[in-house]
This record gives sequence, C-alpha cells and structure tokens, in this order.
Amino acid sequence: MMQNGDDEIPSVDMVKRGSYKWWALAVICIGTFTSTMDASIINIALPTLTKVFAVGETVSVWVYLAYMLIVAGLTLTFGKAGDMIGHKRMYVMGLLIAAAGLALNSIAGSMPILISFRVVQAVGNGMMVALGPAIITNVFPYDERGKALGIYVASVGVGLSIGPLFGGILIDTLGWQSIFYLRLPIVLGVAVLAFKKLKEQKSVALHHNFDKWGAAVFFLGMFSLLLGLNQSGERGWTSAFVLVCISTAAVLISLFISIERKAAQPLLDLKLFHSLSFSAANLSLILSFIARIAAVLLIPFLLQNGLGYSAFKTGLIQITSHIAMIIVSPVAGRFSDKIGSRILTSAGFLLIGLSLLLLSSINANSSILYLVLTLAIMGIGSGLFESPNNSLIMASVPAIKRGTSSAMLATSRGLGMTIGLAISSSIYAARKAQYLTQGTTAATAAIGGFQDALIIVAYICIAGVIINLLAGNTKSKKIY
Repeated sequence: MMQNGDDEIPSVDMVKRGSYKWWALAVICIGTFTSTMDASIINIALPTLTKVFAVGETVSVWVYLAYMLIVAGLTLTFGKAGDMIGHKRMYVMGLLIAAAGLALNSIAGSMPILISFRVVQAVGNGMMVALGPAIITNVFPYDERGKALGIYVASVGVGLSIGPLFGGILIDTLGWQSIFYLRLPIVLGVAVLAFKKLKEQKSVALHHNFDKWGAAVFFLGMFSLLLGLNQSGERGWTSAFVLVCISTAAVLISLFISIERKAAQPLLDLKLFHSLSFSAANLSLILSFIARIAAVLLIPFLLQNGLGYSAFKTGLIQITSHIAMIIVSPVAGRFSDKIGSRILTSAGFLLIGLSLLLLSSINANSSILYLVLTLAIMGIGSGLFESPNNSLIMASVPAIKRGTSSAMLATSRGLGMTIGLAISSSIYAARKAQYLTQGTTAATAAIGGFQDALIIVAYICIAGVIINLLAGNTKSKKIY
C-alpha cells in the first residue's frame, strides 16, 4: 500500500520512488514524442499524398483518420489488457508493432495499401498512448503528478513541433516515403530503452477476463460514426448512406453501454462516470481536440493550396503553436498542483476559441506575422488546458483503475481528433467545391473552405468553457 492517498498501486515489485520515476517519465516522453511526431508529419504530407495518388481530400484524410480510428476504437482494449498482462509488456509490444508499421508504410504503392499499413502502425501507437499516463501516474506522488503530466504534455508538443519541420524538409528533398523509414531506428531505439528501464506494473486485483464483445461493439460503433461524419461533406447529411452510418453507430454505442453494465469485467467501468470530474474532464478533452485538430488538419491545405507555400515553409510556420505549448504545459502542470485545474483549463479553452476565430479571417493578404501570432495563441491555450485536464482525469479514479483511466484519456483524445478530422475535412471539402462551382480559382476556394470550417468549429469552444467550469478542481477533493 502506498501512502499520500494512493490506493493499491497496480504494480509488481514497484521500486522506490526516486530516480526511477524520472527514468520512467523520460522513457514515456520519448515514446510519446515518436508517436505524436507521426501525427504532425502525416498532416503536413496530406496535400502531397493527395496529388501523388490522385485522390480527393476526403479520401486522403483517411491516411490520418484510419490511424486515429484505431487509436480511438481500441485504446480502451489496450488499457484493459495492460492492466491484466502488464503495462511495460504492452508498451514495449506497441513500440515494436509501430516500428513494423513504419517499415510497411514506406513501401506502400497505392492509397488503399498505405491506409492499410497505417492501421498496423496505429495498433502499436495505440498501445503506447493507452498506457503512458498510467505508468507516469503510478510512480509519481499526487503532489507531483501535475508537474509530471505537464512534462508529458510538453513531449506531445515537441513531437508535434518537430514533425511539420522535419516532414517538410524530407518531403521536399527525399520524397514522402522518407517520413516513415527514417523514423524506424528511433522507434526501435525507444523499444530497447523501455525494455531495459521500465519496471512491470499490473493490477493484482483484476481477474483475467476480457470483455471481447464490448471491445468489438465499441470499435464497430466508432467506425460507423466516423465513416458517416467523413462522408457527410461529399454525400450530404440527408443521404441514405450517412443516415445509416449514424443510426448504426447510435445503436451500437447503446448496445456497448448495455454490455458494459452486465459484464463481470467490463472494458470500461461505467461507474467511473459517476464522478462529475471524470465525466466532464473527458468531455471537455474531446471538444478541445475537435476544435484544435480542425486547424492542424486544414492549415497545410490553406498554406500550400491557398497561399502557395512549400511544405517546408508550411511546417516552419505550423511549429509556432507547438513551441508555445511546449513552454506553457509544464508551467500549467505545476500550477495545477497548487491551484487546481478549473481556472487553467477554462482560460485555455477561451484562448483556443479566440485563435480559431482569428485564423478564420486569414486570406491572401494576411501577413506571416499575423499567422504566427495567432498560432502562438492556440499553443498557449492548448498548454494551459491539456496538462491540468489530464491531471484531473487521472486524479478522479482509484489507483487500481488507472490503466482504464489512462486508456479513457487517450480514447477521448483520439475520439475528439477523429470526429474533428471527419467534420472539418467534410466542411472544407464541401465549401471548397461550392466555391469552385461559383467560378473562383482553386486557391480562393481553398481559402474560403478553410475560413468557413474554422468559424463553425470555433463555436465548440463555448461549450468547452462551460463544461470546464463544471468539471471540478483537482484541489477540491482527496486525490488518489
């Protein structure tokens, strides 16, 4: 039994807290850096892949969307499996599978094959993101978790910031395949480091029963929902295909809830949602990524197709928000240990919404300085929001449920990103097509589609601020 409010820590032969906790944090942060770098590299490559494989934006976005679907749909499964067979084992396995996916991606000869290989990579990265926060939370005392998770979130920012710049250089010089094969040695190196440095953690109180029906129904429900959202821009919201997808998703998600209520060892313990803090913090996390991913996805299309920038220049500009996030996240994490999360997360959401409104006004006459400053505001808002939010989610559950809580955190992140990708890409494609039918140039249509998509998504931030105010405070109750 650990003190300082910790319940039974799900670990085997847990070492003394001390230097080990920093080793564990370093390993998880490096692994997180490799996985988040992937997201921003793929984003910067989407305009190139659209042209190379001669497909539309709603097709090319599935290089990103299929990856996020796997993460959103299977992360709960990976979290539960990690609680059963061990966090370290699952984490190392994830790194190896992700490495295999990178190797396969670099030899893909068509868009369908590339999307299929991205699924392999997503399985590996999904295992990593499911268990990283749980490993960190288990080895840090409660009064240092905000700081630790702030550093963790900063590693996300580092990966996201390096990705566009690194990807832009590689695409312009060595071709799109290089963004995969040149990262393979890094991931394999992290796998070796994780195997040597991490200590095993598993829940000794959980029986080894696996909720296979819950896992299958949840994944199919997410797939139906995201497919319907993705196709809504091209087919229209009233098309039979979109309505069938959305209706199927509603039925399957309802069935998943029914299964979880009856399962002896549910994939997702619904009792966790009895905590207002846990429920509201996860919902606000979903909304934040719906809002932020719209800008992340569409800015390369704006800059490259609308304003004529190169991939390298696009990446250089886009790192602004990530650098701001890197600087702010650890500071916000430390402050959340002292003052709680509510003020920080609410202020962060306000800044995210403001940045989206400012970005929606960008046109062919906008200066680079205006664009950079606006992206910096988004990075500051993201940094203020994310680490206190993550700390609140992890603090809202008993220690024995941290694998599931960590997986739910990653699922909320992935769900927000996939819904945001589907919605924003559909709005962009539909509005761009409408502008083209009005006789505008392709560049003007790209700018108009970008502006319309971001204005619509910006209104989500109003709901986000309200939910954050209701979510509670990490300092307002005993932290496990």
